[in-house]
Amino acid sequence: ALFAENLDQRLDYLTEALNLNNQHYQARKMRALTYQALTHYDHMGWDAGEMISIQKENPSGYALQALALRHLGRMTESISTHDQAIELAAGKSHQDIAVFYDQRRETYFRLGDYEKALADAEECVSRRPEEMQYRLGLFGALVALGKYPEADEQYNMPSEASLRFPRWLAQFVAQCAESGRA
Repeated sequence: ALFAENLDQRLDYLTEALNLNNQHYQARKMRALTYQALTHYDHMGWDAGEMISIQKENPSGYALQALALRHLGRMTESISTHDQAIELAAGKSHQDIAVFYDQRRETYFRLGDYEKALADAEECVSRRPEEMQYRLGLFGALVALGKYPEADEQYNMPSEASLRFPRWLAQFVAQCAESGRA
């Protein structure tokens, strides 16, 4: 309850700031992220749309809008918006491009398009091989496609990160169950 109260208070402050300057990109972004934490995806999507209108060439607004669309069940629109975020980020060598690929991977995964999810997971791992969350996405796509030997390679990878893999795997299974996936 305290967490939600703090988020509601943050929303009040951000709304006041946006009433003073509705073109303030960072305040708009923080409010969209706060709406995401509160699972108010319609409001999140609206703020993300405003971010896009303020800075059309910034991929962050597109990425947030794609997430909102995914949570609202508008998967085709979500994929298209993910594509826009990635295209903009690729043109600028954006630091978060691997995050954008991972977000699209998750949307493809939820659609059951495991081949495309695998391609995005491989892109993430190639860009940031040390990030366990990307290896987890790769593992999930491989399992979903029935590529068990390759999935075993990911599970048994020799590194310090492999010690955390079972915890990540438990989170993955919980997320699948929560979203109704097998």
